Amino acid sequence: MRLRKSDRHGLEARTGPATGYPPAARPGQQGRKAAHSLQSAVADPAIGRVLELWWKTMSEPSDMSEPKATSSEPRSQGLVAREKPLRSDPSEARTALSVSANLSGGESLLWIGMPSELVVRGYWAFAAVCMTLLTPLLYLAIEQHRGPLAIAGILVAMAVPPIWAAWKQALVRHTTYELTTERLRVTHGILSLEVDDIELYRVKDIHVRQPLLQRLCGLGSIVIWSSDVTLPRCRIHAQPIGVVRELREQVRLLAEDLRDRKVVRNAT
Repeated sequence: MRLRKSDRHGLEARTGPATGYPPAARPGQQGRKAAHSLQSAVADPAIGRVLELWWKTMSEPSDMSEPKATSSEPRSQGLVAREKPLRSDPSEARTALSVSANLSGGESLLWIGMPSELVVRGYWAFAAVCMTLLTPLLYLAIEQHRGPLAIAGILVAMAVPPIWAAWKQALVRHTTYELTTERLRVTHGILSLEVDDIELYRVKDIHVRQPLLQRLCGLGSIVIWSSDVTLPRCRIHAQPIGVVRELREQVRLLAEDLRDRKVVRNAT
């Protein structure tokens, strides 16, 4: 059946041009609808603010892409001069008596150290073992009604180890060793402060000790014998074994050099 030209124009006006596509599936029509919906959404102030923040976030450079600045200073090796001790001390008197605060001309600070905290743990472990062994005795004394004197004696015996461990801990934390190019200073004391100096040219012998417990913990001690009147025997206690070996060689070389410069042969 053939349509007349006027009928065909009327049909195209109602259904669109005869392109072979249904009205809902014409090319570009869905895209135009989506664009219209997006424009309506952007017109909303809240959604527009969210899109603006998202665009700023995407346009800013990420911190992950920027290389981190690394220090160009090389790491120090061995015994080097330090401006302050490894562990700061709140005492103003101790700071005033520090070698680093009273260096003579040409003297430089090489090393500052303190006894290792592993020694303190050993003290507390020993106190815990003693208290554990005394606990059954206290229980038996109470059960068998040994009397108040026996119970009080056991309680006093149980209190001694932790008090001793606390005292040793305080001694360790209030002991500082300072080595310069000319002397060794030992600062120690809890209630009263004592400062001992050993001129390195007076050093006679250096002995390294490593007891069993210190050996298990990788520690060691240095015993320095000198002709000093007040401190003929000085011990640098509980230091890492690597530091102990390096300190021994450093003190030996410094002592020989100072004796040669001062023309002291017998270290008297």
